[in-house]
Amino acid sequence: MITSSPLEIASGPSILQPDVVSIVSTSLGEQAWFAGGSGIDRFDSESRKWLGLIDYSTEGIDSQITDIIQISSGEVLASTSDHGIIRIDPASGQMTGTVVGSDAAEISSMIFNQDTGDIIVSMPGYGIAIGNTSNIDDYAFFDEDSGLDSLDFTSMAVRSDTVYIGTEDAGVIRIKIS
Repeated sequence: MITSSPLEIASGPSILQPDVVSIVSTSLGEQAWFAGGSGIDRFDSESRKWLGLIDYSTEGIDSQITDIIQISSGEVLASTSDHGIIRIDPASGQMTGTVVGSDAAEISSMIFNQDTGDIIVSMPGYGIAIGNTSNIDDYAFFDEDSGLDSLDFTSMAVRSDTVYIGTEDAGVIRIKIS
């Protein structure tokens, strides 16, 4: 008689071509979050199971999710192309609210500076917002009038207290956070 090990069945994500991939820590371990369109599919690394697609269009967020970050409080923020920044519970994946006023312009990317606790938001054609509150009006805002050489952003990175912003037409712009 031939013996075999138990059959392990694997599943795949509901989002086959994710635009955003992020790792999120929860009280039960880490999850990989995959975003495409207005939805996020989560994979739990502890149970090795897909937790199912959450489509935020049922919450009125019917635009593209452009980035996912987790801030020091543990809360997850997702930026969108037309609905600003949404707040998400890391354990359930459910939307808990929005960052007030963040829907003023398309958000192409967002990063979190662990050193300063600031969220840096890139809004092509509009500017860069830097802050750490739940109201975008409290963020410091940078545009061409405040010294940016370009509003055609390609990418961002942060190190210590400096944000580096890649542009299509002006090289790299640096903003010192103080």
